[in-house]
Amino acid sequence: QASMGRAEGAAVHDRRQNVNASDPRGQMHSEPSSSPSVSSKAASSLGAYEDAMLTPSSARATNHALVDTLAPRMWCVACLAGLAYIAPLLIFCSLTLSAMSGLYLRGREPSRTTSTRESRRAVIVTGGKMTKALEVCRALKAQGCRVVLLETSKYWMVASRFSRNIDRFAIVPIPEQDPKAYLAAVKRIVEEESAVAFVPVCSPVASQYDALVANVLPSTCLSWSLEASAVRKLDDKVTFAQMAKEAGLPMPETLRMRSRDAVLEFNRKLTAEGTQARFVLKSLAYDSMHRLDMFTLPRPEEDVLAYTAGLNITESNPWLVQEMLSGVEHSSCALVRDGRVLAFCDNEASISCFNYTY
Repeated sequence: QASMGRAEGAAVHDRRQNVNASDPRGQMHSEPSSSPSVSSKAASSLGAYEDAMLTPSSARATNHALVDTLAPRMWCVACLAGLAYIAPLLIFCSLTLSAMSGLYLRGREPSRTTSTRESRRAVIVTGGKMTKALEVCRALKAQGCRVVLLETSKYWMVASRFSRNIDRFAIVPIPEQDPKAYLAAVKRIVEEESAVAFVPVCSPVASQYDALVANVLPSTCLSWSLEASAVRKLDDKVTFAQMAKEAGLPMPETLRMRSRDAVLEFNRKLTAEGTQARFVLKSLAYDSMHRLDMFTLPRPEEDVLAYTAGLNITESNPWLVQEMLSGVEHSSCALVRDGRVLAFCDNEASISCFNYTY
């Protein structure tokens, strides 16, 4: 074996000398190999190495990025496929548990006969999509009332409709789109239920329409709303500020803006005076798109032009500017009847109305 190894080494040495002698550049010419298996492995390894070295780094990075992009998506597809596979089982289990829960609760509740229903005071509550409406329903239910919750077709699938504190859930027309149909629907439900009270827990858009419900209610049903004229004044932030000032309360300066030019002129006035006060520009009507902007004046005119470019500030849709105050803001709510405070709530204000500290 040692002799064969030395002989093979000598042969390789001879071939290398032949290559160097025949090609001054040192390039190797192909020759028959005495060991095909060894040469083929070497060639394959050399080819792989050359391919790796010749592959641009950008291509390798692209392949790696492609894998990183596709991997989570394929995982999502696999999860969705798994959920679709077990969906029938989940639906069956959910329906079974729902039926068993319904039978259990039905056995614990008193029989809803006609006499039992007539013995309970029916109350109509609006604003079914809001949590505060559900809280009102819970309080009324605890007092032994029959609770009927209303909501528009836009929010027909709200979680509150499935609460055990709700005896009936009804869909009504959207008041701002068809006020007459809304009033007629509420009146019909009040008459069907022989309701003794109408409790509007409404959004800002519907407050004035809910105030008009009192005009169509029978004398036996009390509306927990101010008169429509009072609601219109309180919903108008400029008028509200004026009323508070006339009552002797300190109020921030509040002005109505009826055009884009009026906003620009007010901004120029503040800039010329060099005032340190800041004024927030906001819509008088409820505006879900811009209510959190907190755009303040004064500022460079090009900023004001850019911000107001897409705003509809007109005589029929005015905005306002109001002086910003420093400090901790609070919101409060009071329920008063015949001069007696029935309920009062105070909380630290939240700009998004989501996080409260009572």
